[in-house]
Amino acid sequence: MGLTDTRRTALAAALLALLGAAVLAGLALGSAGLDRELITQLRAPRVAAAVGVGALLALAGLAMQVLLRNPLADPYVLGTSGGASVGGLLALMSGLSLWLGAGLTAPAQPSGEDQRSRAATQSALGTRQVTDQPEDG
Repeated sequence: MGLTDTRRTALAAALLALLGAAVLAGLALGSAGLDRELITQLRAPRVAAAVGVGALLALAGLAMQVLLRNPLADPYVLGTSGGASVGGLLALMSGLSLWLGAGLTAPAQPSGEDQRSRAATQSALGTRQVTDQPEDG
């Protein structure tokens, strides 16, 4: 009682259309409207990361079910989610997260493009820009 080829193709096309609609909604919806710089600098990387993480989680679940030959296998039943939680907790307690986060911080002297994107983001969010640089006056 499986799917026929035409139904499988129709289902794949419908799911791809739904994914496309979700990506477009993630890019277009928001209180700031359709500011091009805001979309390219802020929203697009986040939407791409969300799509990538979701796809990788689905692939990991599929691989777990195929390798164990158990359609009910999931991280909670097998204990891998608990092990990941313990590993994350140990990393936080040891200060490893602070060390890893140090490489992800912004550069000390942002370029002009970084300043423009930060200003566009802050104006879209309704906050004012605070800089460490003295004003020319």
